[in-house]
Amino acid sequence: MLSKRFARPAVCLSLTLALVMVPVLSVSTTNALDAPQQKIFDRGIYYYDVASCGEDVPTATPGSITPSSIDGGALYVLGDSITVRTDDLLKSGFESKDFKPYINASESRSIKGKGTTSGFKTSGLEAAEDDKARIDNAKTVVIALGTNNPTPANFENDIKDLVTKIKSYDKDNSGLKIYWVNIFSKGGSNGYGKVDAEKINKSINKLASTEDFTVIDTTDKKIELDDSVHPKAPEGTKKFADTVVNGVAGAGGANPATPSVDNNCTCLADPDTQLSGSENAEKIWNYFIDKGLKPVQVAGMLGNIKVESNFNPRSLQPSTTGDFPVAGQGYGLVQWTDRHANLIRRSQEKKVKIYDLAFQIDHIWWELNGPEKAAFDDFKKQTTLEGSWKSFSHKYERPAAPDNPERGTAAQDALTKYGSNSGGGGNSTSGAVACTKNDGGGGSGEVTGEYSLPIPKKWYKSNPGYFTGPHHGDPNDPAVDIPVPRGTPVYSVTDGKITAAPNEGGYGQGVTIVAPNGVRYDYGHGYDGGTVSGAKNGDTVKAGQLIMHVNDTGSSRGDHLHLSILVGGKEVCPQKFLVSIAKGAPLDPKTLPSTGCTPV
Repeated sequence: MLSKRFARPAVCLSLTLALVMVPVLSVSTTNALDAPQQKIFDRGIYYYDVASCGEDVPTATPGSITPSSIDGGALYVLGDSITVRTDDLLKSGFESKDFKPYINASESRSIKGKGTTSGFKTSGLEAAEDDKARIDNAKTVVIALGTNNPTPANFENDIKDLVTKIKSYDKDNSGLKIYWVNIFSKGGSNGYGKVDAEKINKSINKLASTEDFTVIDTTDKKIELDDSVHPKAPEGTKKFADTVVNGVAGAGGANPATPSVDNNCTCLADPDTQLSGSENAEKIWNYFIDKGLKPVQVAGMLGNIKVESNFNPRSLQPSTTGDFPVAGQGYGLVQWTDRHANLIRRSQEKKVKIYDLAFQIDHIWWELNGPEKAAFDDFKKQTTLEGSWKSFSHKYERPAAPDNPERGTAAQDALTKYGSNSGGGGNSTSGAVACTKNDGGGGSGEVTGEYSLPIPKKWYKSNPGYFTGPHHGDPNDPAVDIPVPRGTPVYSVTDGKITAAPNEGGYGQGVTIVAPNGVRYDYGHGYDGGTVSGAKNGDTVKAGQLIMHVNDTGSSRGDHLHLSILVGGKEVCPQKFLVSIAKGAPLDPKTLPSTGCTPV
């Protein structure tokens, strides 16, 4: 992580949701935003620390971080004739939000059908292939195709093919965000074939979660039509373009949404990371011990972090601090240098300050389970202190001097000081804000009769809607998604035998358990399914036993637990069953319906 760096003053910066850096503004010396800042803020561009923008802070050095260094403004639009007719409005609208759009549209285009009368005259798949370099450079892709796909069954397969291709073009793995504009046109006159908007949109909505894209909804905008398909100028075209632009620029966070915290806790609204300890080093230690790492491994991590930043999340190399990364300079706990983009993107998605201790610890864990998985695989094999700190240094940190003996000395100091803290435990949800209560560090679930809720009961008490909402908004889709923070423990609902861990596929690193009565429970999207002690493939578990922790592995767009219950091989609705467990009177899962998955 080490490189030649220079210092600069801390400043207030702003980002769009697509991570484009706008020109750096001078900072007001009063408690109010100055006029240019207010204008940007009113457009929905978030400040990382609005409060500090009212302090007397030096003006930034122009060009310290630029769009070319982060390249977050690039946006690629793939559309049909509706996009052709709104091309200029879309371009100006996106540019007003500080995006740099490139629009590829062709009349009569579908995903696999060629455009015929104007524009690029290629299919959606062909256009994406032609523009794969642009897509790789982009951070955002908007797809407006579907009007020319009248057969929903084929359309679903076409969606999967296109999204898979587009993702494959993101060679730098920079976190491509994909949006799909649904259908508002009715079709059936003016020479256009019948378009079943309801079925087409149902297919789009159905695949949004599994294929990892966000739907921009145009159906309730009352867009005036020129014929049966196209928006009428100027009112209809403007409303369509505004809907698409605002759907991207105004979108926020992952899906499912991150829940608010337990009402019995006074914490930040985003409890992604639970920390405990009297100092930063101890908080980091406890966090990774709770994740199941060995003491020698965590000590190896701390030895490196000590040398890199002295456990200071605001550390800015070579020898100063800052509220935001500087291009080419190390920043934060592990002195991220060439990996700023994901750090910035995820801090904004979670709406937390980039220098928040809890966020940066969580980001290390996210990297280790994602883009730095190869480094993590090597690190998890280490059984000695020397092997641990050297693996973390060589494979993850990658500094100029990976064998610096100071890292080993600091690792030994950490093991000596915190080695007895083998249980970890979480008592706060931020590096700075304490919580008075936490029952989610691991342990076991709260068993009622033969059953347990799959996550700590505090989440039901504060947010029962997380357990009762229909899966993907469809009450006839028998499953449930419970949007809880990454690292939340997952417990077995019942006694049973683990028949698959990880169960992989769309469930990622999940767990499948079959109860003695033959009922099957599929838990999806964990990060450690199959590796938890006593909960590995083939093990027999008890109700309330820890089986994994929440993540977003597999087909997922955000941290959450997916739960499916199968009776006789047929999926049934978990919602009423979970509520009955929480209320202390569990239902027999064999009595659950397979449709009408609604709250009690």
